Amino acid sequence: MTVFVNTLSPSVFPQPGVRSGTIYYVSPLIQTGSTANSISPSLAMYQPFCLPGMAIDRIGVETTVGSGNCRLGIYTNNNGLPDQLILDAGAVSVAGVAINEITLASTLYLPNAWVWVCGVCDGNPTCRTGSSQNIHLLGASSTSSATARGLTATLAYGALPSTASLVSLANAAAVPMYLLRKS
Repeated sequence: MTVFVNTLSPSVFPQPGVRSGTIYYVSPLIQTGSTANSISPSLAMYQPFCLPGMAIDRIGVETTVGSGNCRLGIYTNNNGLPDQLILDAGAVSVAGVAINEITLASTLYLPNAWVWVCGVCDGNPTCRTGSSQNIHLLGASSTSSATARGLTATLAYGALPSTASLVSLANAAAVPMYLLRKS
């Protein structure tokens, strides 16, 4: 009988380690790149991260064309879906072309498991979304070459709910490349 445990040990950590003061974009399993896409307002956009136990002091998103604000947070993972709210970091202006960060009031220690970073915008910014590589980290509904770097769900702009919105849940390729900074 095989038993699966929902925690990660350092021996299966998917990168060599993390350094203080360094910014980490998305999961190391998802390629970064120069692609940017327009982001729809009132749409929760979830990106998986695997940085077990990392202490973070900032969360952010990069915009290449600014518009409005983006509310950022982190959810736990439950069988490949975002679940319970760990952090509602508040809103950051994404009206300019920049790496837009929120400095956390206190250091947050990520759990020893996958988490989902979430952003919901009230405007229509263009965000860095990664390269166009075919990545099936989240699975696919068919054998097509569709890429899934994250998930989207309908969610009105405002405070993040304690349980992740999964209304009209869909795989998505154009999910912003959120960032976390190790404290």
